[in-house]
Amino acid sequence: MFSRRAAAVPLDYLLHLEAREYHDLVVQRMDPAAFDPGGQAEWEDYLRSSVLAEAIEWPGVLADKAADLPPGAHDLPWLAMLADLEGGIFGPAEALLIRPQSILLPDLLPLMERHGLTEETAILREGMALFPDWDLNPVDRQLAIYRAISSMPGGKRRCGSLMAAIRAAAGPWPPRWRFWKASPSWRSSTAPGWTRWATRRGWIT
Repeated sequence: MFSRRAAAVPLDYLLHLEAREYHDLVVQRMDPAAFDPGGQAEWEDYLRSSVLAEAIEWPGVLADKAADLPPGAHDLPWLAMLADLEGGIFGPAEALLIRPQSILLPDLLPLMERHGLTEETAILREGMALFPDWDLNPVDRQLAIYRAISSMPGGKRRCGSLMAAIRAAAGPWPPRWRFWKASPSWRSSTAPGWTRWATRRGWIT
């Protein structure tokens, strides 16, 4: 049964705390000096190095968290991160298309499909298609938007259409945390791991 803590605190807040731990680990592991572009670099190079220093740590943090769970529950950290993004200031579409976590998107899409998140996956694939030269560094997608502003004529319209398309993806996003509810696929594949995971955190007793 759920503990007093879980009963008193909404699940979304518990998931937020879990995902916050992932973010803190990413920050702890970051090594900006490893990507230092040097004193004569352009501002784009500094932006590229700082964002990449964070982005490349996300796969390792989630992999380490997954390794602490039974094989059938390895997807739980990824799902917790996604649940937290659904309540974030940018929303999951923008975060997974142009923010540091977008480095995870190629691996996250098949994981989402495994758990029946086909609507969300379709939205993200449509957004991914806005950037034909998809690269691991999220800055490449951010710069595509910034450069659209300076490419006249029509640059502002191009920039507006990119951002509008990204933000419009949040419009049809299905109800939050669908996968934490009564999904047979999720329950059968991750329920044992969920019990172990939640018990360790004091969410259930």
